[in-house]
Amino acid sequence: MAAFQAQQPERGTEGFDSIESLPALSSGSQIFRYPQTLGQAAEYRSYMGFDIFDSAGHSLDTNQISNQGKVAPAAEEGGFFSSMGSALSTGYNWVTTTAKDLQIGEQFASMQANITTNTNGAGAQMNTATGSGYTQERTGLGVTNKKMPESIYLYMPSNIITNYGATYTDTDFSGYVGAMDAISGLGQLATGEGTEGIKSGILKTAARGYMEKGSAMMKDAGVGKFTGGDVDVKAVAEASTRNVANPMMINMFKSVSRRTFEFSYSFMPISPEETDQIYNIIKIFKKYSMPKRTDGGRFVDFPAEFLISFYYNGNINTYLPKIFKCACTSVDVTYGGEAGPFVVFKTPGDKGSPPVSLKLALKFTETQILTREEIEAGY
Repeated sequence: MAAFQAQQPERGTEGFDSIESLPALSSGSQIFRYPQTLGQAAEYRSYMGFDIFDSAGHSLDTNQISNQGKVAPAAEEGGFFSSMGSALSTGYNWVTTTAKDLQIGEQFASMQANITTNTNGAGAQMNTATGSGYTQERTGLGVTNKKMPESIYLYMPSNIITNYGATYTDTDFSGYVGAMDAISGLGQLATGEGTEGIKSGILKTAARGYMEKGSAMMKDAGVGKFTGGDVDVKAVAEASTRNVANPMMINMFKSVSRRTFEFSYSFMPISPEETDQIYNIIKIFKKYSMPKRTDGGRFVDFPAEFLISFYYNGNINTYLPKIFKCACTSVDVTYGGEAGPFVVFKTPGDKGSPPVSLKLALKFTETQILTREEIEAGY
């Protein structure tokens, strides 16, 4: 067994002045740090902080964002919401006229009036355009977070990796393009401006449609039972002519990927006090990454969120990215070294003996997506 070397000098303090650089905390806060010389030794001037926020209730909140000297997006686009309301109103006029024959016209008429009123007024409700700026309102599920008393400070890993990504998907626009081409071609033919190319295109489009319909009809009729398989007339025609319809694929933006972060730490305590700090740190991460039972265990509250900050000499390091509150998605703990026998400290009492080394690996996912505005703010 190994023994704690109480007489060992503090790591990294030889030849350096002591610096107290941990951020000031409010009364009742509990600081857990590793190593003990964090914020004091010169090589530990850079470190990370983890503040914990637990759920304390939910509500519907409306936030107002004022932008002075700018024009509301809806106003810039020429009354988008009003135009959308007019379009919906036209569509519902047809629906309600048809619905009267089914004796449900009153319900549709009421629906039409509500949608038209709400949509036409959406621009005024969401964006109040003025000569000096606008106020934008956002209503959503608000979560009241309460800061927990525990704060954790750990040494900086050798590097910090952050990722920024967006999701795009291919969307098939061939049906839309084909319909528009057909309508345009028919219009030109009706005015006498048709050409052999237009006629050929319309005929090809129609022929492919009939071939698809024919294949579906033969499949429904069970022709495949007699031929040994379904007959795809369209595929046969394409193979014989060596000509297929242009897929008209457009790469469409769908969403922003949430940033994820991974941090790994190696712990090698040099005193019983540092061992206690390490085990408290590990317990806090495990505890707040898990949900909490409520209502006698019939429900569970969401786990806590972690606000991660990078410090240098007690101040936020602005050369590293800001991070929104994160969910802790993984806590991996390794007790003992990677090779050789399992070595523990020789300690008095009957509580057992702690291993001489531990490793902690954490994974986090940011709870908020980023836009250009957040990038400008330092995220």
